[in-house]
Formats: sequence, C-alpha cells, structure tokens
Amino acid sequence: MAGVESVKTIRAFERGLQILELLGTEPTVSLEDLHRRSGLAKATLLRILRTAIGAGWVHRRPSDGHYQLARAVQDLGNRVGREHILGEVAAPYLEKLQRIAGWPSDIAISPSPGQIEILETSRFRAPFAINRLVLGFRPSMAFSALGRAYLAFLPAEERALHLKWLRQSGLQQERRYVASASFLRELEETKVRGYGCRAPGYWGRMIDHGDDLSAIAVPILQDDRVQAVLSLVWISNVMAQEDVIDRSLQDLKDTAVAISHAVSRESGATKAICV
Repeated sequence: MAGVESVKTIRAFERGLQILELLGTEPTVSLEDLHRRSGLAKATLLRILRTAIGAGWVHRRPSDGHYQLARAVQDLGNRVGREHILGEVAAPYLEKLQRIAGWPSDIAISPSPGQIEILETSRFRAPFAINRLVLGFRPSMAFSALGRAYLAFLPAEERALHLKWLRQSGLQQERRYVASASFLRELEETKVRGYGCRAPGYWGRMIDHGDDLSAIAVPILQDDRVQAVLSLVWISNVMAQEDVIDRSLQDLKDTAVAISHAVSRESGATKAICV
C-alpha cells in the first residue's frame, strides 16, 4: 500500500487552504489584499471564497465586502486547541497517578450536549487487561462515572441542556433513567460527596469487564467551571470501592487540580506567544 508521501497533492485544495490561512491572520481581509498577498487571480479567489462561504467556512461582511473566517471555524479552532493542550498536558499527570494508585485513569470532555468523550488515558500502562481501546469512546453520560461527575458540577442551565438531549436522543435505557427522580438524586449526591461513581453493571463496551469494572471520577475545574473530568478505573473483584476511595480519592482530586493549573499555565503561555 502506497504511503501518503507518494500521493499527489490537490492544487485547488492547496490554494483554498492558503486563503483560509491568510484570513486567519487578520480580523477581516479585502479581496484586493487577498489578491496581493496570495498572488492568485481575482477570479480564482472569488471561486475559492464562494465555495468556502457555501461550506460555512468564510463570511463576507455586507458592510464593506471584506472576508473573515466564519464563527463556526473559529469556535472549532478554539475547541481543538483547548483539547490538544488538555490531552498533551494531562498525559504525564495520568502516568504519575497510575504509579501512585496502581490503577489507570481516563480524562474526558463533553464535545456536545449529552455526550462525554475520552480524550486521554493511561490504561495502556495498566498491569491488568482493562480495555485499552478507549480513546475517542463516548461512554454513557447517565451511567458512567465520567458522565455523572460532569453533569453534577455543571450550572443548572447547562445541565438542563444535556438532560434534554439525553431524554430525547439517548438510548432507551438512558431516557428512562434520566427522567427518573433517582437519577437527579444521584447527581445531587455526586456533587455533595465530590465524585461520581460508575453505575453497577454498566457495560461501557461489549469487551469491557461489565460488573467487574468500577470507576470513580472528579471534575477538572477552571474558574469554578467544569472543563473536563478525570476518572480512576479498577477491577471490582480485585479491590473494593471503599478501599479505592480510602487509598486514592485524594490523589485523584489532587491530580485534577494539578492538571487544571498546568492547562491554565500552558494556555496563558500559548496566548502570550500568539499575541
């Protein structure tokens, strides 16, 4: 199978990327500026811009006819940037927690309402055969420790958006549970005790350990807002939940705080470089 290096590039796509890159350097750019800076004919630029506008990547201001990256692209770039920083910064802290607690951790974010997604993990270092293929996996927000910890520490309005999605679009078992009073009690208890617990018997995947796998999770906060969640995962018949909490809950919380501080420092440094 040929490697990517041997495949020919698409010239039109390269030109489109060049224009998007130029648009990203200024708040707005005129057609004349794009022509001067890119060296492309105005007719070519207009075709590229029309295509990008139709795809929702570029916006043309009616007031002066200048072009700018659409808000959706800017939001995507900010989100991808935050996720990249979070995953990269968190990795050594997950490895350290693995050494201290003896069990692996997952860090997750919420990419959209009703969804929680694992961004980074230390499961590949686990001494036991705990499912390692979890990057990008989206566990249940209602039954996973990660989802419960995330929901419990959200402001009421943000939590309501997630619960609305789960009641309308979640799996049938999720829809019933999220609509119950017991679920709301679970979230309140989670917030009071400071960590979320995996629902007994929840199977994250068919190859997961099912009843044998347990987890607790805590929020990663910045300015008192939930940015991500961090879990500790173990095999139930090897260690009881009470023992894990006694031995490792404080280490889990300390790691969440350390990751939050490290992300703040890294985000500040990146912002300073870009200014």
